[in-house]
Amino acid sequence: MPRRNYYRPQPDYSHLLGVTMDVVLDAAIARRGYGQDRKHYPAEVNLALLKLYGVDRDWIAYSALRQCADVARGPRGWSGEFALDYVGNLIGWGTHLGILEESVGPGGEPGYRLLDREPVYEIIAGKAVRVRGLPAAEQVAMNVRRSRVMRLRATLARKRAAETRRQAAPLIDLLIEADLDGPIPDELHRFLGAFLVDLASDVTLREVRELLLDAYTEWSDAKQKEWVVSLRLIVPTVSIEAARRKAEEQVIAPEDLAAFADI
Repeated sequence: MPRRNYYRPQPDYSHLLGVTMDVVLDAAIARRGYGQDRKHYPAEVNLALLKLYGVDRDWIAYSALRQCADVARGPRGWSGEFALDYVGNLIGWGTHLGILEESVGPGGEPGYRLLDREPVYEIIAGKAVRVRGLPAAEQVAMNVRRSRVMRLRATLARKRAAETRRQAAPLIDLLIEADLDGPIPDELHRFLGAFLVDLASDVTLREVRELLLDAYTEWSDAKQKEWVVSLRLIVPTVSIEAARRKAEEQVIAPEDLAAFADI
């Protein structure tokens, strides 16, 4: 069987050198230089644009795109030019795919309007397809197709969660058995942050057993697998630490030994 070539050339960012920020932005919107070879990219762009617009606005002025780039740049440590190129690429793809439309704001300023707060593109059968805003007959057919896909995904998700529960339950029980009144191990907090917000700081693992067995039902396959692996890894650590504490509690202090010697 011939070997597939998975090589992808490194992206070229030379177009960001020696030009003004206005040129970077306009060129990114016009050329849509990134994503041409990615079959999932329309769906990825759609989600990125929904995040960019947030929950409280459906229009962004052209002049505000630099601020959007600064927000995108912050946590990633990108250069200003790269961040603006990224945002411009999203805007360019958004207008090309019909997720955005160019429009004029109340003050006559040019900008971009978000047309739908729900994803217009989704990944079905391994590629991004348009699922909203289709001609009537195509929309009916797509709704039927999506319904079938959603039912299949729900079935697979239930099976996945059941298998995760089958593997996780005995591991959680081993943790509880090793340390009956022990806290939730720190290693699990990164998985459970949202579930622990309303719980007392001294809650024990035993008290939240049922919560832990349902915590992962909405997680991705990868995160569920990582959850089981983490449980497997910490069982020996928790068991050893609990045994060490019990041994320390059972050691008789020197003064008590002296008292026994006088009897």
